[in-house]
Amino acid sequence: MNASYPLKIAGFASIALLLAACANTAPPTHRWASTEDANKARYTADHNTCKKNALIEVDQSQLDPQSPAFQAYKQCMNNQGYVLTAYNDE
Repeated sequence: MNASYPLKIAGFASIALLLAACANTAPPTHRWASTEDANKARYTADHNTCKKNALIEVDQSQLDPQSPAFQAYKQCMNNQGYVLTAYNDE
């Protein structure tokens, strides 16, 4: 066996881990827009209340948009005066 073989495997493994980490940090595609010009404090309070009411314990970005938990969260946010909009930070 070539002495550099283990180093090549370690290099490929490191690159694979780096690529996997980058894949999970995709920029947001949507955001909540307030129809009532809510400030950051109010948004945070509304967001936390809706997460709690929908029994969500993880970051909302990890939820399937079709899941019952996300649908309950979305309905709560809509009731608080927010709409989910496409987001482009460019």
